[in-house]
Amino acid sequence: MLGLRVGHILVVVVLLCVAIEASAQIKVIPREQIEQIANPQTLSDAGMFFTGGQSIDLGCVAEADGVTERVVEWENRGMKPLVITRIKSSCSCLSVDGERDVVAPGEKGTLRLRFNPHQRLGGVSYRVLIYSSLSDKVPTAMLSVTGEVLSSADRADDYAERCGALLLMSRRVKITSGVDVRVACMNGGDEPLLLEADDKLSGRGVELRTEPRMLAAGEQGDLVIRYDAVKGRGDSVIMLYIKGLPLPPRQRCIVLELEK
Repeated sequence: MLGLRVGHILVVVVLLCVAIEASAQIKVIPREQIEQIANPQTLSDAGMFFTGGQSIDLGCVAEADGVTERVVEWENRGMKPLVITRIKSSCSCLSVDGERDVVAPGEKGTLRLRFNPHQRLGGVSYRVLIYSSLSDKVPTAMLSVTGEVLSSADRADDYAERCGALLLMSRRVKITSGVDVRVACMNGGDEPLLLEADDKLSGRGVELRTEPRMLAAGEQGDLVIRYDAVKGRGDSVIMLYIKGLPLPPRQRCIVLELEK
């Protein structure tokens, strides 16, 4: 009996040690940090004033119309010069670009919003965080972007370009090195499509995949294109040839324009 009791005590001690070690590895996130993630705070006296307000309503956007652009004007009403250093969007379907020039107090700047409505049917709501030279940790300003994406009755008519069975929104795409770019596509044929970049013909540093990986007949998806300028030759225009389409090279080619 004594041996059993000693054994039980040892088991309890071991379990307590494991529990203590596990609790030591659990990181408790402060409530302030959780609140900052859910509702990020901006600099109180940054002076970045948006002429039309910080809520951007895209209105009703037809999915078939492709990328929608909106220019947003702002003014530096602060006491210090502002330089936009980076911009974070809560969705990859919404990209925002801003000049990296110095905007002195009293001067104006602009932001360009690009929203891709593909497969975003219904009401949409996104958040844009803008960082500047005032702080790399706390956003200088925040924009709220909303809208509603409307569906098209005939899905095949949504696509302006055809590469055999592959239907595309566009065959000319602007890209940034190291950043995935999505091109809405559809399999308009009767057989599934498995597509990739034709390495023998395409420019160096170009990668291609589809999401979903296998496009079933009649299925919509995205061509996901990535370009690595380090592996490339520094060209501003890169040719991407799609492998998996029984077509001559010129009929399965996409032109990529490098944005610097």
